[in-house]
Amino acid sequence: MSYSVSEIIGKGLRTRIEGFVEDAKHIMEESMMCFFSGEAGLGKSMSAEIIKDAVTTEGCCCDELIGGQLDSSKVRSLIEDMHYKSMFGGRVLWVDEADSITKGAQVDVLKLLDMAMKRPGWAFLFTTNQPFSYFDVRFPDRCSKISFVMPTHKELEEG
Repeated sequence: MSYSVSEIIGKGLRTRIEGFVEDAKHIMEESMMCFFSGEAGLGKSMSAEIIKDAVTTEGCCCDELIGGQLDSSKVRSLIEDMHYKSMFGGRVLWVDEADSITKGAQVDVLKLLDMAMKRPGWAFLFTTNQPFSYFDVRFPDRCSKISFVMPTHKELEEG
């Protein structure tokens, strides 16, 4: 599902983020994958940080990476960890500047996301200033997509 900031502001940004946090509380029962896209300064990283804090529990490992750091060898390492970590707790992976993930590593991330869908306790958060169309369509389609678009003055007045 894809949302615009005006929809989020219309419902109240805090309410929308609280909804993600409520979903995040069930992270040990299923996996969570969110993809935030939009211009700088509209709340993508703040939203990812709130969700990360909500799902990070004792025994849960958290990695914060810049997209360029997520190469094929790092993804393979995460896949290997998935088998071990899922027995003792989950894992949160937040990738900022996801647009800097190389095309080859994006394919490896697809494998990781497919595996994670079957494993509870894993949360993947991706933030980018690029539109979703910048990525291989299979990449953001595996996630809940949230578009952060600068609202118009009218939308702000109505919200």
